[in-house]
Amino acid sequence: MDETLYYYVENGEKKGPVEASQLASYITPDTQVWTPGMTEWMEAKNVEELKQIFNSETTAIPTPPSMPAQPQVPPFSPTPVTPATPNYGAPVSPYPTAPAPQKKNNNVLIGALVAVAVIALAAIGYIIYSNYTTKVATTTYGTTATDNTLVDDPAAEGMNSDQYPYEFLLERSVTYDDIAGKSSAELRIMRNYIFARHSYIFKSADLREYFSQFSWYTPKYVDVTRDLSKMEQNNVQYIKKHE
Repeated sequence: MDETLYYYVENGEKKGPVEASQLASYITPDTQVWTPGMTEWMEAKNVEELKQIFNSETTAIPTPPSMPAQPQVPPFSPTPVTPATPNYGAPVSPYPTAPAPQKKNNNVLIGALVAVAVIALAAIGYIIYSNYTTKVATTTYGTTATDNTLVDDPAAEGMNSDQYPYEFLLERSVTYDDIAGKSSAELRIMRNYIFARHSYIFKSADLREYFSQFSWYTPKYVDVTRDLSKMEQNNVQYIKKHE
C-alpha cells in the first residue's frame, strides 16, 4: 500500500507532498500539515498518525569552551616630558599664521554610500518579489477545473468498460457490495482511479504504469484534492478503510 502523503507549511509556503515517515526531517510538532481526507490544516502533534514520529528525547546542548585567558597588560607608566625652553629672542611675524586646514568630514561620504546601498538592496528585493509573485500566480496546484469536470467524458466514448472500469465511483457512493471479495491491490487501484480521472501525478511507478494504459489519463497536477466532489472524497475514505 502507498504510504500517506502529507503537505506542510514552511515560512508561509505550502510544501510537499512528503511521506509520513519522512516528515520528521522537515517539520516540528507545531507545523501545520494536511493530507487528503482531512477537512482542515492541523498541527502535526494533533494528527494521530504523526504522533509516533516525535519522541521526547532532547538533544544535549554542548557546553561552549571556556574563554582564553586575557593577557596581562603592564600598568601604564607615562614618560615625563621636558618642557621646551622658550626662545625670547626669536622675531615675531607681523602677519597672523593661518590655521592648518582640518581634514574633511567623512560623514557625508559614508551617508551617501549607505543610501546607495539601501537603494540597490531595495531594487534587488523588488525584482525578486516580482519574480516570486509572477511564479506563484502562474503555478497550479491541481485546481483548474472549478466545476469538477473531468478531462475526458466517458459518454463520448460510449462508456467503454475497458477504458472506464470504475467510473461508478465518480457517479454514486460506493457500497460494500462494490468492494466485497476484492484484494487489497485491487482496492488500491479503485481508490486511486478517482485521482487518476482528475489527472493526478502519481508518485508510485506501478500506479503510473497502470493508469497510463487508459487513453484519458494525462498526469498534470500534484494536488487534485479540491477538484474532488464530497462524494468522491467519501468514496476514497470508504475504500481505504477496507484495503
